Amino acid sequence: MINFPYGQEIKKVIEKDINFITEEKIRMEDGVNISVKIWLPANVNERTPTILMLTPYISDEGHNYGMFFAIRGYAFVCADCRGRGNSEGWFYPMENDGKDGAEIVEWIAKQDWCNGQVAMMGGSYRGMVQWQTLMHFPPSLKTIVPTCSVGPGIDYPQPGNIFYSFMARWLSLVDGKTGNRPLFSDGSYWANKFYKMHKEYIPFSKLDKLCGCRSEIFQRWLAHPDYDEYWKRMVPQKSDYEKINIPILTITGYFDDDQPGAMSYYLNHMKFGNKESLQNHYLLIGPYDHEGTRFPQKQLGGLNFGDNCIIDMLQLHLEWFDWILKGKDKPNFLKDRIIYYLMGENIWKTANSIDGMANNKYKLFLSSKAKNPSIEKAKGLSEKQENDRDDSYYIYNPKDIIPQNKYFEVKSDFLTDQYDAHLNNSIVFETEPLSEPIEISGYIKFFAFMQIDAPDTDFNVNLYEIQRDYSSIFLTGDMMRARYRNSSSKPKLLNPDEICLYEFKNFYIFSRKVQKGSRLRLVISPLNSPDFQKNYNSGGCIADESINVGREVKVKIFHNAKYPSYLEIPIMKT
Repeated sequence: MINFPYGQEIKKVIEKDINFITEEKIRMEDGVNISVKIWLPANVNERTPTILMLTPYISDEGHNYGMFFAIRGYAFVCADCRGRGNSEGWFYPMENDGKDGAEIVEWIAKQDWCNGQVAMMGGSYRGMVQWQTLMHFPPSLKTIVPTCSVGPGIDYPQPGNIFYSFMARWLSLVDGKTGNRPLFSDGSYWANKFYKMHKEYIPFSKLDKLCGCRSEIFQRWLAHPDYDEYWKRMVPQKSDYEKINIPILTITGYFDDDQPGAMSYYLNHMKFGNKESLQNHYLLIGPYDHEGTRFPQKQLGGLNFGDNCIIDMLQLHLEWFDWILKGKDKPNFLKDRIIYYLMGENIWKTANSIDGMANNKYKLFLSSKAKNPSIEKAKGLSEKQENDRDDSYYIYNPKDIIPQNKYFEVKSDFLTDQYDAHLNNSIVFETEPLSEPIEISGYIKFFAFMQIDAPDTDFNVNLYEIQRDYSSIFLTGDMMRARYRNSSSKPKLLNPDEICLYEFKNFYIFSRKVQKGSRLRLVISPLNSPDFQKNYNSGGCIADESINVGREVKVKIFHNAKYPSYLEIPIMKT
C-alpha cells in the first residue's frame, strides 16, 4: 500500500473532476504491446502537457499521482514496464526500458489530449528509466525529474563491485506479471535466508535457489562482477551527456542507498554536458533515506532534523512542471543550482556547484596514538603528520560470522549505532575534541597505504561525529573490494605483502556542522555481513566460493612519513 500524504489536499479539490482511461495498449516497434493507464483533466478538449511515469511495480500505483496532476491541468500516464503488469513481453530489469520509454513519449505526444510536451518523473527504478529514456533523445521529452535514481552496476546490484543479498529479494518483487508485495515485504523471511547463507557459508551463486527467486536474472548479473559493457550500456555515456538539452531536477538524500547512482548521473552531466544544459540542471539533496526522497520525515535512524526538512515534494514537482512546461515562475525553493541541507544546524543552503559547497580542504593524518580518545582502542587522527614508527592492523577470518541476535535486531537507530567501532577486528582513529565547530560539505576522501597478505579482501570505512556525551552520529561510508582498487572495470589481484595506496573515493556526499567539543571518528573494518556477498580472500571467483577456500587475512595500515595515510575533508570556512 502506498503511503500517500496528499489525500486531504485532493479531497479539498475533488469537485474538479478528471477523466480516467483504465488501459491503452501502445505497440512498440518490435510488436510488443505496452500497457498504460491515463488520467486526464476533465476538459479533454484542451490539449495539455503530459507527465509520464514508467514503472516495474504495476501501473495502478500511479493513481494518486494521476489524480493530483489531472486536477491541476496535466495529463498523467503510468506505464507498465515490458513484461510487467498488463504489458506484453519479458521483463529483463534495466535492459529494455529506455527504448520503450522513448517510444511511449512520442506516442503520448501524438495524442489529441497532449500538446506535444512530455515530462517524466518517479523515484528509484522509475528515476533510472528517465535517464535511459533520455539516452534516446525523444524530441517531445521536455524535462525529467529523476529521484533517488538507480545506477546499474554503480550502486545496484553491486555497490563497489560487491553484490547485495537484497538483489534476490528485489527480483522476487518483479518476478512475472504481478506485484508480489507480500513476499517482498516479509522481512523475517529474507533475514532468515540471508543469515542462513552467512552462517553456513553457502556460495552466493546459490542464494537465488535458497530464496526461491528468478534464477535467470540473478545468474546473469553474477556473471558481470566487473563494471563492464553489460552495465555501461544501461547508463548514459560521454556522447549522451554532451547532447542533453532539457532542464533536469535531480533529487536524492544523504542516506539514500541509490545516492551513488543519482549522483553519478549528475556529476557526469556536469563533467561532459554543454554549458547551457548545465545551467538548467538542479540538484536537491536532503537528510533523507531512499523513501524519504519522496516522503520526507524529520526523524531518521535515531536522529532528529528540523521541521524545515519536510518538503512537499509533489508540490515542488508541480511548480517545476509549471515553470518548464507552462512558462510560470521558477520554484521559489530553487534559489541556486544546488540546494542542500546542513545537518547539525538544520538549515537549507545553496551553491552553484559541488565544489562551491566548501572553500577549503582539511587533512587529517592517521597515527598510532590518540589524544584524549573517547574509547580505549582509538588511535590518532590529527592535522599534524607524526613521524610514526608503528602501524595498525586487523586480522579477519572469513569463518567469522556475526551474532544472529545482532543481525535480526531491528535497527531504528542505525545512524547512531556504534557497533563497528567495538568489533574485535576494527581499527578506530579519532581526533581530539574540536576546539571550534566545522562545517563539512561535499565528498570526503580517504588515502590509505596498506599491506595485505592475501590476493583479495573487502574493506568497510565509516566516518562518525562523536559528540561530547559520547553519542555517535554516522556521517558517511565507503566500501571496497581490493581487486577493484584501481578500476571498477579491470580487477587486479594483490601481490601479497606489497604496500599499495588505496584511494577510497566513493563516500556518500553529505553536509553537517560538527559541533565544538565533538570528535571525528574513522572506523576501518572488514566487510562481513549477511547483506553482502562474502569475500573468502582467495582471489578466486567469489560468487562460487565457500569456506573451503577461505583464508585468514592480515590488513596492515601504515601512517608514517614515507607512507602517510590521511583523510581529506571538504569544509566551509566563514
